[in-house]
Amino acid sequence: MKLERLLAILSLLSERDKVTAKELAEKFEVSKRTIYRDLDSLNQAGLPIVSYAGRSGGLSLMKHYKMDKRILSTADLKNLDSALKGLQSIKQQPDLTALIAKLLPEEKDETSRADHYINFSSWYANSFAQKKIEILQKAIETRNCILLDYVSKTGRRKRKIEPYQLVFKDSAWYLYAFCREREDFRLFKLQRMASLTLLEKVFPVRPCPPLTFQKTAYSDFSLDPIEGYIKVVLAYKPEDAFAITKVLDASILAACKEQGKIVFYTSSLSVACHLVFQLLTAVEVLAPAELQQLVKEKLKTIESLYKR
Repeated sequence: MKLERLLAILSLLSERDKVTAKELAEKFEVSKRTIYRDLDSLNQAGLPIVSYAGRSGGLSLMKHYKMDKRILSTADLKNLDSALKGLQSIKQQPDLTALIAKLLPEEKDETSRADHYINFSSWYANSFAQKKIEILQKAIETRNCILLDYVSKTGRRKRKIEPYQLVFKDSAWYLYAFCREREDFRLFKLQRMASLTLLEKVFPVRPCPPLTFQKTAYSDFSLDPIEGYIKVVLAYKPEDAFAITKVLDASILAACKEQGKIVFYTSSLSVACHLVFQLLTAVEVLAPAELQQLVKEKLKTIESLYKR
């Protein structure tokens, strides 16, 4: 692939004082013309590659652009490789490609076996999130306002915002932005953005408070008894375990000593009811009776929708 070849060329230029186009062509099994096209692409991306004529000539990356990688350990390089490749999975930009090439050594075997592999991109080619990320990333870089059609608990409405950061947390993408309506910084979930429009208006940079996340003492869902929480018992068949793990972690199935049962504690029956409907016919509610009744009422409501 061209991207991999560009990375490798940059890595070679970072490690060596000079290299010839012939050497590069032989190493990557392409023509010298292809190598010169690659070098032109790198130059257009702002990478200072210079050519020296004569018998001892060749191609070189300007010295001020090189970094002494001896200050980084193998573990450092592995961590940087994982983090940067993760960012590259959603942001294919020359500056990022150049940064990876500057940091990674010529022999990539050590970093290619990193302990973590991060990829934020979707499994699907037509990902809604990926399209939104591209628009928002551009708006962040150019400081353009965004008009959101946003869905919240109070309904669907237009919001004019100033985007500052894309945030990935707990399997979901968010945008950290200044909301002009609220006159404060807010987190907007990408999944709740019905549409977004890049506006021509450029916003002045504001003092941006650091983004912090506060963990609550307890969630609405616990495997351990908590005072005031309701005990819920569900039954399932072994053949439905795979379907259940699409919603719940498999360790929750293993937590119950009785095989074929799921036991947890919740602060809200509505939370438990929502979970039951996510699992559909894969589970049966054994307790409490109040949850059974709530599920029945929800089923009646659903049934009434199709009797009209």
